[in-house]
Amino acid sequence: MDALLQTAQAHAQAARFTEFLALCTEITAGRPNDLTTLLDVGALLSSFGFVSSARECFEQARAIAPRDLRAVVNLANLSRDCGDHKEARSLYISLLESLPNHPVIQRNVVVSLEYDPDVPDEDRIAAARAWGDWSIAQAAGLRKRPPRQPYQGRPLRVGYVSADFC
Repeated sequence: MDALLQTAQAHAQAARFTEFLALCTEITAGRPNDLTTLLDVGALLSSFGFVSSARECFEQARAIAPRDLRAVVNLANLSRDCGDHKEARSLYISLLESLPNHPVIQRNVVVSLEYDPDVPDEDRIAAARAWGDWSIAQAAGLRKRPPRQPYQGRPLRVGYVSADFC
């Protein structure tokens, strides 16, 4: 991260948002065709809640480098975070065409369906099954379950597994 971007981040962390936005504008105006700068400034703007400005950076990045998918990923995530589920789903599906074996994109396509009220249940189930089939194929196919031990004469043990337990 260059010095101007670090200064902009320091302004935002100190809640000096006028200075933050002015510096972000200065950075992007000084390097309007620098893909990395646009992506970095867009990510910084997004992380502090300046969604419209972040979207502008990502759209500009996509315009100057249409084959670079980082801007599209950022736009999809931004749409998801803003509750624009239809747009997020559309962008994730377009990304899936270019990155068919990317696990995060695969997951985000399925998750995006869950939050879009316009998607019928049948489509959600079909997408979840397709993701499951893809996951099994990535893991080299189905595997036999190990044999179970009978429960007689010993206590039943229950365990919880979750990514949300912190």
